[in-house]
Amino acid sequence: MDEKLFVLTYLGENLMKYKQFLLSFAYFCVVIQLFYAMEEKSNSLQMIQQLIPIKQLTSITHRNYIRYLTDDTLMMRNERGCSIINITEDKDVVKIGTGSCFYAVKSQDGKKIALSDHETIQIYDVQTNILEWEKKEKLPICSFVFNPLDNNIILRLYDATKHNSIFVRRNLKNNDDKKNDIITCHGHMHFKFHPKKPIMYVVEIVGSIWEYNLLHRTIGQKMALDYSPNGFKISHEGTIALGEQSRNFIFIIDFNVDTIMHRSLKSVENERFLTMSFYPRGSVLATISKLLNISGKNIIRYWDLKTLKFMHESYMTDCNIIWNFSFSPHGKEFLLVFDNKSEIYSVPFVEIIYKEGTKEKFPYLLFVIKKLIEQDNQTIQKDIERLLANICLTLFRR
Repeated sequence: MDEKLFVLTYLGENLMKYKQFLLSFAYFCVVIQLFYAMEEKSNSLQMIQQLIPIKQLTSITHRNYIRYLTDDTLMMRNERGCSIINITEDKDVVKIGTGSCFYAVKSQDGKKIALSDHETIQIYDVQTNILEWEKKEKLPICSFVFNPLDNNIILRLYDATKHNSIFVRRNLKNNDDKKNDIITCHGHMHFKFHPKKPIMYVVEIVGSIWEYNLLHRTIGQKMALDYSPNGFKISHEGTIALGEQSRNFIFIIDFNVDTIMHRSLKSVENERFLTMSFYPRGSVLATISKLLNISGKNIIRYWDLKTLKFMHESYMTDCNIIWNFSFSPHGKEFLLVFDNKSEIYSVPFVEIIYKEGTKEKFPYLLFVIKKLIEQDNQTIQKDIERLLANICLTLFRR
């Protein structure tokens, strides 16, 4: 039986038994919510704290592409192939491939890695390090992404003679090239998949955002751009973030709603956006900005995309170029790769997912719940206690 259904059934069958406790609990929740609403206004300002790394990775000596593979491992590409790095041990634990690697991506479940030397694409099983699929292309390979819907991979090839980007679909079960060309566009492009829909977004360097339907194999212009994009990210909810060349704005585009939402984040005075990354949970975008009037400092901010206001900020004393910025899958840490070092930092988890004061108030709520139970001499199953705790925690969600 579903856990929530079990809990509701259990409460229904024992309604009279727990009537006094449930009424007390409901009253308590209303009071604490009103209390929080009044207190929230006094907590709007906070001191900007310095961001201190929790770990420096000495095993990473290159500024090449590095991304989280799991919460405990990183994927790094270099001229000798692709390496999997154990974060705790700070060392390479697996070598994937033997040749040069100019581009690499992981599958959605993290079980496969695709890598390329611009001419040949190879796909390896992460656990066994076995080459499962390989294909040499006639045109240079610029980038590629695993299709989240079926057993194929989408490649962007570049025809320099015609200055065209050609998107092709490659079936991982065979090497049949028939009817695999998707679209051809002029110039260089960026492309990403919608995480929940059979859609691929293509962003022109100068021009428009195009939407390709993977099921119907149709393409249409979704939005014309009056700026040159500089950075293209898509969240786990399908929200798009596009930077622009001046680094003064980040445009937030949501095609999930009927009316296209096209809003923007403006950089703070005397700052310029350097890089950005979506937080893996909630509607949160993290940005790193360079301070123009203070030498040697960068600012990282977490923006609530529903309000376009930042929720938390801290500064870093390192002003080097940031080559990579990515969050761990569980959202508790993030990685920064600089010119001369790679470091892991902690995410202000409670501040980002929950409202200010949650760390101080939530343990008190649990204490009161237990006292209410003891007061009524009730014996409540662990599942019910956990549900009540979750109900309390939802009071503090943003």
